[in-house]
Amino acid sequence: MHTLTADPYSANQNTLMAWVEDEGIAARIRSVVEDIANLACEIAVVDKPLTAANSHARREAEIGLIELREVNEDRLEMVERMAESWREDSRLIVIARNPSPEIIARLARAGIEDVLSQTCSEAELMPALIQASARIGRGGQGRIVTVLKSAGGCGSSMIAANIAAEFARVSEEAVALVDLDVQFGNLALYLDLRPRHSLLDALQAGDRLDATFLKSMMAVHESGVELLAAPRHMIPLECIDEAFLANLICSLKSTYPITVIELPSGWSDWFGGVFAKSDELVVASEATVRCAAGLSRVLQSLEDMSATDASLCVIANKVQSNGDARRRVEQMRSTLRYPVETIAFDDKAADRAANAGMLLSETAARTKTYKDLREIAGNLIVQLNPPTALELYSDNLLENQFRRSSQ
Repeated sequence: MHTLTADPYSANQNTLMAWVEDEGIAARIRSVVEDIANLACEIAVVDKPLTAANSHARREAEIGLIELREVNEDRLEMVERMAESWREDSRLIVIARNPSPEIIARLARAGIEDVLSQTCSEAELMPALIQASARIGRGGQGRIVTVLKSAGGCGSSMIAANIAAEFARVSEEAVALVDLDVQFGNLALYLDLRPRHSLLDALQAGDRLDATFLKSMMAVHESGVELLAAPRHMIPLECIDEAFLANLICSLKSTYPITVIELPSGWSDWFGGVFAKSDELVVASEATVRCAAGLSRVLQSLEDMSATDASLCVIANKVQSNGDARRRVEQMRSTLRYPVETIAFDDKAADRAANAGMLLSETAARTKTYKDLREIAGNLIVQLNPPTALELYSDNLLENQFRRSSQ
């Protein structure tokens, strides 16, 4: 057992536990950790690193690093189980012999922070350790807000586009907006964008889809919203599967502090995969009998699919300022036994924004419609408590560490 220690009471001190078989890898880890001020390290050079790591008390280290000299199905499954059981605020790194893109994508979907080759240099190892250390205790992953509708025409696209813009305004960070309505999605129209790429490109990328590839496909709006648009032509809902979604959402969570996803009207089996990875579910409805019936079915379906981990926000959109509308909203709250937020009806403001491809903040900033939506978005972002740019991006830290190590 080789140990590098630092003052355990120093500020922001993290601990790396490494289990490796190769003395050369151990030496490179020691050399790199010496240049990372906030990282203490304990390295075990053993015959069976994965077995040793699996039996370790996982509460003792914020970062785990495991060498896999041979990669097979049994070992991959063991790593996946470890990723599930490892403490939530920690990070796991795997060093493997010639990891294929398929293996890297699979481990990324399982929650592995990084996958490196056994031949990785100190220059490749250092950013992986710095990045992992920078994310400890700061959430390290972006939040997912999923917008779904109780019926067509209830304004879910308007809500999705505008709350994404509000998230960007409040957080002063780029916010992703993803249009998963692969048949009738029109979020690009709400932002007056003409994307060069779409969700179809992400589907066709397969295992090549990662954070860098994803960024290259986003259409950037001046508000700070970055859109992954729906395909230009209709494609079957079945073209999306849970493996693709797991990879897509993993890339989104590692790139953006908040992602807003809009789902199509027609439900599919892969919805469960989205719900499982969502932090907040926003259900758009109206205070009408038709939408209330649809909302009841949506809530029952969420319960049937065990989508209970995410918080739920029910919005009654287009609520007119009269007694009948208020009574219908109260009836919805009483019947559903859920809090119901409301957005005031202003047909002219909504149409003006939609037809111009502009946000409500640009065309209707003084209306009650925008004020209601802004209040809902503010409450959501407080609940989400998203990681900041410093927590997701450590480019400056990386640059400074490289500069010190090269001097």
